[in-house]
Amino acid sequence: MKKRMISVLIVAVMFLGILPNILSAGFDNDPAADDPFGDQTKTSVSVTTTTQKSIGKTISGLKLTLTSLNSVKLTWNEVSGAEYYQIYRTDGTKAISFYKRVTLNSFVDKKLTRGKTYSYQVKAFSSTLEQSSNFSSKVKTTVFPTKISLVKATAKAKSIVLTVKEVSGAQKYQVVYSKNKNFKNAKTETVKSNKITVKSLKNNTKYYFKVRAVKKVAKKNYYTKYYKLNKKTKK
Repeated sequence: MKKRMISVLIVAVMFLGILPNILSAGFDNDPAADDPFGDQTKTSVSVTTTTQKSIGKTISGLKLTLTSLNSVKLTWNEVSGAEYYQIYRTDGTKAISFYKRVTLNSFVDKKLTRGKTYSYQVKAFSSTLEQSSNFSSKVKTTVFPTKISLVKATAKAKSIVLTVKEVSGAQKYQVVYSKNKNFKNAKTETVKSNKITVKSLKNNTKYYFKVRAVKKVAKKNYYTKYYKLNKKTKK
């Protein structure tokens, strides 16, 4: 009987010795223990977010510069967030309306019609943000015309005063005159004023005149057609 009890005690002791190992194997709290990639270095992923910006609302610094007699260059300050710009234009025959779309903050408009007045405005856009700026201020220019509309002549004893109807954009006026209708032995005078006094003429003599306006652009002179007339000095 004693031997049987001793055997039971030995079995019990042996069972109690291996119980902690069984429990720890059955309730392991470390998931990396069974992870095939557990021995690799763990990496963390960070997410970067960006704040959506608003497009600049004002277009400033719009300027117009002549590049030739009938072409102009528009420039303006860049607008923050703008992806493109739309140019609006009128030649005076209708309301200002959409004309061109550009990606840079400049644009050259060519082949303008002489004598017409062109006005421009610019607006910035962003398709991504679905936004647009306000319109810029307006700039305008009158393209140098092809002709003079009117010249009046006032006769004096030894001079004749020519009054030219002002030509938009003209910087000078040039008059060619002669006693001969074919302008043989003609003389030429160039003045800044649209009122030209031709002096040292003979009394009671008919003189022939042709007048034109002058404009200099990019170091080159441009002219209107001649306006012709004749006038007799007083006795």
